[in-house]
Amino acid sequence: MFKFSQTFNYSQTPVLAALLLGAAFAQPVTPATPAAPASAAQQAPGQSKPGVPSAAEWNPQTLGSASYAIAEPVWEGNAALVSAEQRSGIVSALRRDSEGALKRRYPQATFVPVGTPGAVRVTPAIVAPSALVPWAKLTVRLDLDLPSGNKASLSESFGLLTLWQQGAEAANYAFDVLAKRLP
Repeated sequence: MFKFSQTFNYSQTPVLAALLLGAAFAQPVTPATPAAPASAAQQAPGQSKPGVPSAAEWNPQTLGSASYAIAEPVWEGNAALVSAEQRSGIVSALRRDSEGALKRRYPQATFVPVGTPGAVRVTPAIVAPSALVPWAKLTVRLDLDLPSGNKASLSESFGLLTLWQQGAEAANYAFDVLAKRLP
């Protein structure tokens, strides 16, 4: 009988950790919270808008000069794929690399502490697959809470092999893909 793990002799835990982000500084992991559902009329592919942002707040000028507060990242899906230490490193990289992607997209934007009035609260999230197999997909998401109370969520699913090819830059790559979809 053919067994993939015996034939290729790999360990799943280091594979996911290396695949996603390499080494990162430890941060506490926040429990996952379910995303607010969007109606079919409000949802575009890969983007849901529970409290539909207005044109005045969802444009390059407004977002480009906004203040952003990066909230504690969220881990959803199978947390058992990596050790607690590796998960902490991955979550830390999610925060750092999501902020980096927004800085590259909007160079004039400022970054402030969470809770700052008038700031766009950004919650990076990762949805881990149920198992580490080459065909599995990993989803990366940015949930934006706009100062008006409206919300937007951008997400993209990536094949594990695609992220593997990015090496230590996997999170930068994933968040840059999301940031390019912002207005």
